[in-house]
Amino acid sequence: MVVLGDKTKSHEVVLSDSTTILKTLCSALYPIEFIDEITSVEQYLDAHLGPTVRCFLYNELLRPQYYSSVANLCTSNTSLIESIVFKQMIGSGLADGMRKAMTINDDTALLSLEEVRNVFDIVSDMLSDGREYLIDRRERIHQSVGFTAADLTFAALAGAIIMPPELKLLQMEEKDLPLKLIEVRNELRLTPAGKYCLFIYRNHRFSVDVNQRLRSNKSSPRHVKIKSVDRNAINQSKL
Repeated sequence: MVVLGDKTKSHEVVLSDSTTILKTLCSALYPIEFIDEITSVEQYLDAHLGPTVRCFLYNELLRPQYYSSVANLCTSNTSLIESIVFKQMIGSGLADGMRKAMTINDDTALLSLEEVRNVFDIVSDMLSDGREYLIDRRERIHQSVGFTAADLTFAALAGAIIMPPELKLLQMEEKDLPLKLIEVRNELRLTPAGKYCLFIYRNHRFSVDVNQRLRSNKSSPRHVKIKSVDRNAINQSKL
């Protein structure tokens, strides 16, 4: 959630949808001549990749033998009392409740994995003509469109299962991961879509400077620099 407003807080606007937030704060990721195509890709990925990755991952991780590792990851930046409560709750109804609420079981996880593979096949096919990014219409404008919200969306949703090094702080230790997740991760990393996801994180995760495009877009005066920060380092600096 993002709250926009002036210092007086008299004209606050609350944005809760991730796509709306991105379009509002990073409009440069939506070149006007390609906005329909970008939005179409976003909507497809939101429907076919996000929920299926989530179902498959949760089915593997929400098992008793992984409760401790999941709890350690989820409470790495929380207070002591929050950590204690979460670690008690995950095995006392939280995991089962999540499974029930999201219809997560071995059957739905298998179907989800099939759909994840299908999405990766489609994205790999899009990249088969040699394009570097998903939205590439060089025959129309004689140059690549470059990094857009379509690329960001795929990387964000696929990142959980591809597990790029740039997200190490948000991942479980390799030794704690279920073997099935490691096998699927390694399989998908070898696909063109998987390699493309790693490319996006490697080149855009820590320093995506869209200021140049924003300066050319007079309707959006914001300057945006997307970075990743080690929250543990921040916490330690406050001690």
